[in-house]
Amino acid sequence: MEAVGTTNAFRKIHRALPIKLDPKLNLEAKKYAEKIAGMGSLQHDYDAVRQSDEGENLAMGCKEYGVPLTAKEAITNW
Repeated sequence: MEAVGTTNAFRKIHRALPIKLDPKLNLEAKKYAEKIAGMGSLQHDYDAVRQSDEGENLAMGCKEYGVPLTAKEAITNW
């Protein structure tokens, strides 16, 4: 998966341990992505992050002609 590979490339530079996919966390992220997509703006879910001791990175944007960002582009822009 492009997002995991790109994230781990940056984590390696900073000598951080690699991440791996978690099905439960993926489902929670998908639900929250759908929620903020309906809101039309990015908003961190601070309560969920505090309760779960997990991080959260959000990205939104389009390139020329409305082409969505790739996972690699979003992560690199963080």
